[in-house]
Amino acid sequence: MSLSQRLVLFAVLAMLPVAAVVLYLERELRTAREVEVTEQVERQTQHAASELARLVESMRTMLVAVAASPALIGAQRECTSYLADVVRELPQVFSVGVIDSEGNLSCRNLPFEGRPNFADRDYFQQAVSTREVYVGQYTAGRLTGKAVLPIAQPVLGSDGAVTRVVVVFLDLGFLNKVVAQWGLAPGSALTVADREGVILARNPLPERFVGTRIPDPFTAWVKGPEPGTAQVRSQDGTDRILAYIPAAASPAVGLYVSSGVAADNAFAAVNRARYHILTVVGIGLAGSVAGAFVAGRYFVRRPVAELVAIADAWREGRRESIAAGPSGTEFRQIAGSLDRMGVELEARERRLRAIVASAPYPLLLQADNGEIVEASQSWWELSGHPPTGCAREWVRNAFGREMDASEDPVLNPFTLHEDAKVSYAEREFLRADGRALVWEFGVVPLGRLPDGRALRLLAGADVTERNAAARRREVLVAELNHRVKNTLSVVQSIGMQTAKDIPGGEEFTDKFTSRLAALARTHDLLTRSSWEPIGLEEILTAELSHLAEPGRIKLSGPDITVPADLAVQLCLITHEMTTNSVKYGALSHNGGSLSVRWWKAQGLSLEFEWIETASLPIAKPQRRGFGTRLIERTVASIGEGSSEFRETGLHFSMKVQLNHNKAAAA
Repeated sequence: MSLSQRLVLFAVLAMLPVAAVVLYLERELRTAREVEVTEQVERQTQHAASELARLVESMRTMLVAVAASPALIGAQRECTSYLADVVRELPQVFSVGVIDSEGNLSCRNLPFEGRPNFADRDYFQQAVSTREVYVGQYTAGRLTGKAVLPIAQPVLGSDGAVTRVVVVFLDLGFLNKVVAQWGLAPGSALTVADREGVILARNPLPERFVGTRIPDPFTAWVKGPEPGTAQVRSQDGTDRILAYIPAAASPAVGLYVSSGVAADNAFAAVNRARYHILTVVGIGLAGSVAGAFVAGRYFVRRPVAELVAIADAWREGRRESIAAGPSGTEFRQIAGSLDRMGVELEARERRLRAIVASAPYPLLLQADNGEIVEASQSWWELSGHPPTGCAREWVRNAFGREMDASEDPVLNPFTLHEDAKVSYAEREFLRADGRALVWEFGVVPLGRLPDGRALRLLAGADVTERNAAARRREVLVAELNHRVKNTLSVVQSIGMQTAKDIPGGEEFTDKFTSRLAALARTHDLLTRSSWEPIGLEEILTAELSHLAEPGRIKLSGPDITVPADLAVQLCLITHEMTTNSVKYGALSHNGGSLSVRWWKAQGLSLEFEWIETASLPIAKPQRRGFGTRLIERTVASIGEGSSEFRETGLHFSMKVQLNHNKAAAA
């Protein structure tokens, strides 16, 4: 992420708390407005219910007056005339009728034929059963088909029985006109329904909703016990905050009243305020981002670019071409540090070049573009090639190959990774005069130059004579080994011929031949190791492996090497002890075993233990033969030892000072 991007991000982060506070305040304002609107619709609903209660009460008062009139018990003509006069004075009333206790219509303000019966009507039944005024339900007139709201008032006789019921039928058209005149807030809606949820009046759109039933999800409000509020989507598809009064809890008992305010209208001011606030925050954020971007470009990116230019100039060796530095105290301090670092790097490079150039050993510094950055004079003098600044030319002249096509780290040092360790390898090349040389090369990764080029150091050492001497020594050792074997063969032949005519000569021949064979085996081991120190276990294995059952022998001990002269003496001791064990000791019969252990003691001393374990008792030898004397004298010449002959076999131990014999312990 660039510095400018970081500044822009910082500006955005700095504006986040402001945006959070603004959003919090907007949320609080919306909550307060929601409470205010809820209280408003509650008042509006309560007001509508009170107006309906007054209307119902006025109708009840009128019914009581009508019920007390003597005209109702007179002739039908007189009753009809009286009711017509009453209705004429009451525009909200469609008609008034008198129903006897059997449900038959006895009088009406409008003419009728026959004796219509209304005993099945709910309002008649409820008025008779409760003996109180009863507000009925949405009703389509049986005689006229007109939609009305019946209100029934029972008339009681002297005995308390209902003698007749006076019913007034409110004109729903007039009711909707009254409702339309009630003052409602913009975007509001008012609904009046009967106790079954059939809408009696609606503002607005009465023609759409009057006579329809309130949807089932809302019927619980109509028949509920207590008023309440809710935020819902009305039947006209408008989201509203609504307050309702159930029919049972309404002041106008039997009528459900609800009113609501459209959420868009209720929160219009809040939404406008939020839009304005977000616009201001957005402008502020855009301004902050733009300011951060401009500031980053002129106050950060430009000085940083100047610092990078200074670093590039040092890398390319043209610092003097850039005179001015960046503005600003901190950036000038960084520029000063870059200059001091550049001066130090130049000094280090000069010192490295001087060290390489004056080194008495062949050294060469090579860059990854093939340039020979520096080389010691001894490199050119000892390699026999004229100085050149091109590594490819040097490889081509010395090895006759192309540097770029090779994976050899000597020919192409950059195949060696920067994190790799020093690589050593011997390579043969030709001098300019055609003479072959063998050098041991070391390749050392040295990181990179100030200009970014990778750097490798090649060090060379002429090993031509050393290798030739090693080859001569190998030839001499091979010749010596051949002559020694011939000599041993001659000695063996002389001994065999000498003992041929002597009594007991056959036994002498066997012992003499086996001892010479042991010396020959040890001589072979030493020859293969170029008479360098060899492992003790290797000597023991060579002497014991020719036995018929090597599984009866157990060797255990650390990896210890002994010098050549000590190896010959240990070979003679092991041979004699093995021969005695096979002839007279634990290995002379089945079931016997041999354990040979050795370990490194204090200092550079070797301790050796030979333990035989026989399955049968072993008789102690009665005389000391040549082999026993040879063991004793040999042990005394190299260290100290002790032996004990038990019934189970020989127990022998020996201690040898390895440092006295110039041994090496692995």
